[in-house]
Amino acid sequence: MASIQIVRFADQDQFAFSHHTGEATPGPGQLLVRVEAGSVNPIDPIVATGALAQSAPVTASLPAVTGGDFVGTVVRLGPDVEGLHVGDRVFGQAGVLVGGSGSFSTFALAPARFTSTLPEEISDEQAASLPLAGTSAVQALDALHLAHGDSLLVVGGGGSVGSLAVQLAAARGATVVATASAEDADYVRSLGASEVLDHHDEAWHGRASDFDALLDASNVRQPRWRSLLSTLRRGGRAIFLSSHPDADEAQAAGVSAAAQLTEPTRERLARVAAEAAAGRLAVRVGEVFDIEDGVEALASRARGKVVVML
Repeated sequence: MASIQIVRFADQDQFAFSHHTGEATPGPGQLLVRVEAGSVNPIDPIVATGALAQSAPVTASLPAVTGGDFVGTVVRLGPDVEGLHVGDRVFGQAGVLVGGSGSFSTFALAPARFTSTLPEEISDEQAASLPLAGTSAVQALDALHLAHGDSLLVVGGGGSVGSLAVQLAAARGATVVATASAEDADYVRSLGASEVLDHHDEAWHGRASDFDALLDASNVRQPRWRSLLSTLRRGGRAIFLSSHPDADEAQAAGVSAAAQLTEPTRERLARVAAEAAAGRLAVRVGEVFDIEDGVEALASRARGKVVVML
């Protein structure tokens, strides 16, 4: 069995390719999946630094298989699993943070509640790229109560979550403005954004105001939420994926703001799969690696999702 493991907590040289034997037995609420592909998420290298070992002790035991997003086939069910069957083609999250065993492995244990069946028309590359990014976008737009006719500002519209949010919001009939790099402007417009602001231009805030809703889908962790809230109208709503706004301070300013911890539930995964199967939702894939080159995949700076094939 091939896998990419975290072998030490560090900022570099923390991953290694491994061959080992044996298959884990799924516990209650788990299933064993033969993984076809997985994809890299920003949380993966963070876990590998050891930064979460204290707050999430499950990440403290080494070696540990990295990766969360997966697509594959169910080979065994644990007790108390309903709605899934051996032989089902499925996708979802199997990261250690959500109770899985890590997806960059020939076989992985995945929580059934974070796994959904998958239509055959969705490719392995797309399916492996959609679980966390897709459910993040769905959960955020639901939390924003985004409706037809609303105006939405998506910060980080060129990223995986941001680009999916642009597509989903436009499909709901919202007017979408997004920030992105100049290189990604045409791409983001093609997804449904009516305007794209260059996020490298420090003056873009001055051209963005009176939005009904804001989604900060960027990976910027510095506390800039105050300046972003200024883009909302009074009564506006904001969701932040990487920073933690002060809800009381936001309320005093006449808006609502919250940080999101994504839960890639089966219901959200099914909604993502339905949109993708209908051709209304797709994620940009930047690079594809074989599992033997998985360490290189985790270091990739490709524009788009990085996929690891097993």
